[in-house]
Amino acid sequence: MCPDVLRPPVLAVAGATATGKTALAIDLALAFDGEIISVDAFQVYRGLNVGTAKPGLDERRGIPHHLIDCRELHESFSVAQFQSEASSLIDAIHRRGKIPVLVGGTGLYLQALLEGYRFDEQSAAEAGRWRWRLRRLLRIKGEKWLRRLADRRLPQLMARYPTADIRRMMRGLEKYYLYGCEPVDRKHGLTVYNALVIGLRWPRDALYRRIDRRVDEMFANGLAEEVETIRKNNHEAGEWQSLRAIGYRQLWEIGDRQVAIAAIKRATRNLAKRQETWFRRMGYIKWYDVTTSDWRQMIFADVGDFLVRSVRPAGGV
Repeated sequence: MCPDVLRPPVLAVAGATATGKTALAIDLALAFDGEIISVDAFQVYRGLNVGTAKPGLDERRGIPHHLIDCRELHESFSVAQFQSEASSLIDAIHRRGKIPVLVGGTGLYLQALLEGYRFDEQSAAEAGRWRWRLRRLLRIKGEKWLRRLADRRLPQLMARYPTADIRRMMRGLEKYYLYGCEPVDRKHGLTVYNALVIGLRWPRDALYRRIDRRVDEMFANGLAEEVETIRKNNHEAGEWQSLRAIGYRQLWEIGDRQVAIAAIKRATRNLAKRQETWFRRMGYIKWYDVTTSDWRQMIFADVGDFLVRSVRPAGGV
């Protein structure tokens, strides 16, 4: 993967649970001829519908959705599998002339994909070899040599950060040698995609009210019945990875419905806090305050500008 700014564009919508990511992503896919890739650790499972807020066919409005309903309940699914499958999907969507739109709240999955984490044995060994070589040369030749190397190999990064610290230069050089060209700098991260990452932010009190309302709606829409169906058909399912999802785990373990509802709301609020903390570390996310009157217009304008700037000129270099 050559992560320069002429790479085909990728859109992503991130944020805590219940912030409205799915609806926005579908609107963006409709407006900009996109296909959606779910970045959700549990929407991959067939049968987990209500509790994962999986968009139904009507809600999808004809937009292709990927990495939804692609695993059975008893199967495992890892960040490495997500990264591999999502990378292949992005390439396939680009070949169809469409825009990939990533959406979901599983921060590790999104970060691993965008920043090019190395998971398989061969890739990890290759990354480790470059890291070892760079550290050894740093010890032998010193920081001035490393800076000169970074000036030659990472001109965009060094132009933006002329006094970049050793850690930033080492990360950039490692990705340079892994991918064969300069990674895209996105503030505090080096991404291997030309990506615009949109973050949706609600005030904490308002978000908690949305979470509580959504949990109530899930029960009204049959969450308890969904879990009971799983229990009847899969007596050992309590140990499965799929049933660790919030909502399913509490209903599986707690007999009293009202106690389970309270536990689910509490667990979902705690999840939202963890998600906010995780996404704050991803400095390339562009955040939008959804309490402002023009937040949607701002997003659509920014996406349009990003896509225009990302188009390779005919016959360009």
